[in-house]
Amino acid sequence: MSLLHDLQEYHPQIGLAMASTVLVIYGNDINRFLRRHIRTWSFACRLTFFICLCAFGYGMAVVFSSRILSQFLASLGPWEFLGVTAGGFLLLGFLAEKKKQM
Repeated sequence: MSLLHDLQEYHPQIGLAMASTVLVIYGNDINRFLRRHIRTWSFACRLTFFICLCAFGYGMAVVFSSRILSQFLASLGPWEFLGVTAGGFLLLGFLAEKKKQM
């Protein structure tokens, strides 16, 4: 049981890993969707938009979603934490495999 408690101390890092993995899996889809919608903009506007998206948008998305995931993981009991963490990473692995990223 001590190992589970030790593992729970890493909930911020686990939340960050999950949030960033989702962004890695779906980042190309997001970029493709946005690229289609801003195709008619001038080059300078498109460039500025994607710099802001990558520097601030994705960064903020990871920071805020990892904070939410971390708080959720911290609220779980040891066995629930283990199940949710293992299940979450398995789900992310299946999603990555489905998107042919593994």
